[in-house]
Amino acid sequence: MTKYKTDVFSRRSLLSAGGAVASAGLLAGCSAVENSSVNGGDSLEVVVGSKNFTESILLSYMAYELLDANTDASVVDETNYGNNAETWGAFEDGTIDFYWDYTGTLWLTNPPQNDEPVIGQEEQYEAVKEEAEAEHDLEVLDMAPFENTWALVTHQETIAETGIETLSDLAAYVDDGNYDLSVAVEDDFYERNDGWPGLVDHYDFDDEALAEWEQADGVVVVNVGLTYDEVELGTADLGVAYSTNAQLATYELELLEDDDHFWPAYNPIPVISEEASSPDVRDELNRIGSAIGGPRTMQELNARVDVDGEDPQDVATSFLTEQGLI
Repeated sequence: MTKYKTDVFSRRSLLSAGGAVASAGLLAGCSAVENSSVNGGDSLEVVVGSKNFTESILLSYMAYELLDANTDASVVDETNYGNNAETWGAFEDGTIDFYWDYTGTLWLTNPPQNDEPVIGQEEQYEAVKEEAEAEHDLEVLDMAPFENTWALVTHQETIAETGIETLSDLAAYVDDGNYDLSVAVEDDFYERNDGWPGLVDHYDFDDEALAEWEQADGVVVVNVGLTYDEVELGTADLGVAYSTNAQLATYELELLEDDDHFWPAYNPIPVISEEASSPDVRDELNRIGSAIGGPRTMQELNARVDVDGEDPQDVATSFLTEQGLI
């Protein structure tokens, strides 16, 4: 069976445990009113949220610091809100006004959940912007130029021993009755249609073989960010990874090729509610992606948090300062 190694606690559940949900709810619930009436309509409140992994938190702290320093908006910190579904739900019900998503995620996973990706980064961006803005009361701002896609990773030794270099190789290995390898996946990935369910369907894993593999604890569900450690420690042979994650270089992990092109483009995109948007707010938020530029810079920023142990807000602030943005 699928093995769950740890419980997942969102920011929301931790707040609840501390008895703070009521005050947080009151603050979020008032946001729509405050956005139209604070200081006679001259001020805007923007509740900044994020998903619960390092890159999302860093990007949202950049947004928080830019808006706080360079606009008249009143900015509220709700970063590290939860997984994809929790963060999207908070955005939909008005608990948060802003967060960073990814083109592929907004296209395939969030409503209306398209079945097939659009090929090409620009083409995927244009399609998701048009659809999301038509379906929801939101604005999709400028796409960041770097991509952060999913991947399955392992050590070179595992590739040499098994001959598995691609996701098709992995499917064939399992379908042939080999259940000795284990793969660590995050809880969110395990349930998303652009995650584990979609991957095994796209690569046509045999249903019986897949069930046998999972019965043999071949699929291990862990907390967000821990898949790399599982592979490094040897408690899993493969792990789900983000292509801009710092641990790829630190642990010398190799990516299995997505040879049948399951995953779409995953460029970061700022998403803001129409109520919380203004020209000044949009201008500031659109500066972030171009300031970061390519994936190497994002990987270095992620490393400062995940490897060096720096505080993500401090990393975001220092980067913006170095770039002359604040």
